[in-house]
Amino acid sequence: MQKNFIHEIEFKIFSREEISGYSTIQLTNSNIFLKDKNTSQEGSLLDEKLGNIRNQICSFCKDKFKFCQGHYGHLRLSMPVLNLGFIKTIQCILQMVCKRCSSLLLRSSKEKIHFSFLLGKNSNNKVEKKKIYFNILEKCKSHRKCPNCEFSNGKIRKISNLAFLHDIDNSKNEINEILGPLKIFQIFSKINAEDLELIGVNDYGFRIENLIFFFIPIPPSIIRPSIRIDTYTTNEDDLTIKLASIQNTNKKLKYELEQNMNYNRIKELWTFLQIECYQYFDSDFFQKKFNLKFQGVFQRLKGKNGRFRGTLIGKRVDFSARTVISPDPNLFLSQIGIPIIICKNLSFPEKLNFYNYERLKRCILRGNDRYPGVVSVITRDNKKIFLNKSNKKNMMFFSKIGNSIQRHLVKNDIILFNRQPSLHRLSIMAHRIRIFKEKTFRLNHCVCKPYNADFDGDEMNLHVPQSETSRTEAITLLNSYNNFYTPRNGEILIACSQDFLSYSFILTSRNIFFNKEEVTGLISGEVSDLFNNILPAILKPKILWTGKQIFSEILFFDKNYYHLNLIKKQKTNYQIREKFTSRQFNTCSPFVCPIEGWTIIKNNLILSGRLGKTSLGTGNKMSLFSFSRNNNSASEILNSILKISILNQNWFSNYGFSFSINNVKPSKVICKKKEQIISKAKNVHQSLNYKKKITNKNSLMVLDTFEEKLNIILNSVKGDLGRICVTTKNIDNNSASIMVASGSKGSQLNLVQMMLTLGQQMISAKRILNGFSYRILPSQSFKKENMLFNEKGLIENSFYSGLDSKEFFFHSMAGREGLIDTAVKTAEIGYLQRRLVKSLEDISIMNDSTVRDSFGRIYQFTFGGDNVNPENFSKFYSINSFDFSLKLKKSTDNYLLYVFLRAHFLRFFDSLTFSINLRNKINFEKILNIK
Repeated sequence: MQKNFIHEIEFKIFSREEISGYSTIQLTNSNIFLKDKNTSQEGSLLDEKLGNIRNQICSFCKDKFKFCQGHYGHLRLSMPVLNLGFIKTIQCILQMVCKRCSSLLLRSSKEKIHFSFLLGKNSNNKVEKKKIYFNILEKCKSHRKCPNCEFSNGKIRKISNLAFLHDIDNSKNEINEILGPLKIFQIFSKINAEDLELIGVNDYGFRIENLIFFFIPIPPSIIRPSIRIDTYTTNEDDLTIKLASIQNTNKKLKYELEQNMNYNRIKELWTFLQIECYQYFDSDFFQKKFNLKFQGVFQRLKGKNGRFRGTLIGKRVDFSARTVISPDPNLFLSQIGIPIIICKNLSFPEKLNFYNYERLKRCILRGNDRYPGVVSVITRDNKKIFLNKSNKKNMMFFSKIGNSIQRHLVKNDIILFNRQPSLHRLSIMAHRIRIFKEKTFRLNHCVCKPYNADFDGDEMNLHVPQSETSRTEAITLLNSYNNFYTPRNGEILIACSQDFLSYSFILTSRNIFFNKEEVTGLISGEVSDLFNNILPAILKPKILWTGKQIFSEILFFDKNYYHLNLIKKQKTNYQIREKFTSRQFNTCSPFVCPIEGWTIIKNNLILSGRLGKTSLGTGNKMSLFSFSRNNNSASEILNSILKISILNQNWFSNYGFSFSINNVKPSKVICKKKEQIISKAKNVHQSLNYKKKITNKNSLMVLDTFEEKLNIILNSVKGDLGRICVTTKNIDNNSASIMVASGSKGSQLNLVQMMLTLGQQMISAKRILNGFSYRILPSQSFKKENMLFNEKGLIENSFYSGLDSKEFFFHSMAGREGLIDTAVKTAEIGYLQRRLVKSLEDISIMNDSTVRDSFGRIYQFTFGGDNVNPENFSKFYSINSFDFSLKLKKSTDNYLLYVFLRAHFLRFFDSLTFSINLRNKINFEKILNIK
């Protein structure tokens, strides 16, 4: 079969001559099959010249069923029909031209010349041309009287897509006219080429009268197949059924036109023919009236399951895999564990050459059954041969230089990993693979945040790039080393999470010590460095190292990494306050904090503080990893995160960490304080209730003020109780407090609900409203206007103490609202995001730093107003906090290098306020003294 290459695609509306010219047959027979039901009739909707739907040779092109794509036919209509897709266009054109002489409704020839000049001037600017056409339309609408024939024109109103009403001013004693398809065709046929250019339809190479159908193209049989149920019964496609209905209606109309000439009958059949044609294209047209349940042409193309979104850009692809994910803290953050059964099914094409000949030759000899082997071989003449037992003897024949070997996936191959829904760029990243026998994908838990994945049954997708170019592109653009900061605001997304934050929090506490044997077991790979570089914290009576010392040695990157000056090692100085500190000691000094809430690092050593989510976790632009971003490579930062996870895993497998009921058991002191706070709130409620009584109780303003003040009281109850939980519970001995303080899991509110009270249950941000006759629950009595403090949704008990029947009902009401909101908002937000992304997907930053769309329209003169990538926001904190001097002021040569490096940063971040402060620190005298 001869191959034809597509050079360009042009979209236009076919004329009558083009429809009949591309057609193979004209439909003349309304019967589809012969009486025996085995062969289709000539000239019918399933004529063999339209293409075979069975495994036979096509009677028109003589090709086999596999290569024949089908052929179009046509049906000649007895009366014309409007094109449903261009109803709005037809209405606009009718508004612009005279209904008698078809001239353009502009006052004079000067206006035509003016608009023609503007169109020629902006021939390449689509946006300006669109504005000009709109101005021409508005001018024509305002000019009622035709300058050519002085006919009075009126407004054009649509009559349910079947015709248009020419609404003429009644003061002129003119009769309103209905413009049907035939009349519109006559008007369009008389429009001259000069006016067509001003209307805006001459650019596409078709006449305006082609918007009216005289011929309907009949699609090939292959896209509307006939399914045979038994010898005498077939199940026809929706399009075939609708086309048969159009053909029967057209036949009746033709009979009436030729024989009876009954005007009312002709008008009725013509209207019905238009409706049938519209429903063929769009089955939603008059769907409720006719109770239709078939799919038209539009329905097959549009929507999520249509040809465009469902097939052409569909998500069903080759060289992909999908299975459940499971955690593996020992994997590198850039690696993904792949089951060996997937590696044997998927393949990567590798050209056989002199350098890989021996390796690929061994793979070919193994075949497809043994790993690592070869799935198939593509020879130099593009023949694909699958390796199996039948051609095992000829395997050596396939090992020729130049053949493409579809080998199994092996360790360190590049793959793309994705989790749906893919809501942002980081939902798909490139990883290297490691092979495992188990049948789940394995990934490090620190990489879950970008994918929004967890390990409760989530499934993820794997895609294998099929060329060296695509592999290079994937590892350059999508590598996890280059994508662990979110483009939204520069927060780090790949960092420690959950259990490992709790482990790090405990490991860096003051009371954690290790002897030499324990240190050897924890960090065996770096023991010599530790013993040589760091002195023990305690020498007598026993040599001990603190957890902070071990953590410092693991955390701070490659010891052989030098700064750009090649003289001084990079030192990290860092200071930040963990979030849990502010709950107890707002004015706590960093060096004397009793709960070690301040993390202080000096010269790569942790001096004080317990490292939690603020220092090591995700969603933070000021974490330790963000701070070290400018001074260390991405691979070193990710390797440090891996070291932390391995260290914590090794230590906590022996140390242990459990959550028991005693962790949320309130003491008598806490219970007494809880009663005092709630009784105080009740007293305030009674005083507010009394003030409401003595004022106008029916006033909505009074009621709203009362509810607002009461909500403030109820919220303060939770805040006071939360502070009690934090201050009275010992963080060192309470697992629940450790998880909250480290940011691993939970919050202060969760502690309050478990230990003390669930608090006020809110429905639509309000207290539970009264029902019938002031009742909220069926068990309440009638006409109880002055309810108690806890009878409108306040739950005094906690999960530890248990809820009574009323409180359980209130809690269920709030829980129900949460479930419904989650279900409804997920769909709404998903659709909103899709519309937003689709509207912004053609906007990009040009070479002149302006933000433009595909039409060249400017949205911003500089991206974000400062031309800075949000992904680099974490760098700003690092640069501003980093000590640029690096103790290089002793050497004038190094100081000049320091000035040069800082100027290089400022060139990119000149708009930021801290840049001025950095400039003020330059010692110009030292520069002038350099010889």
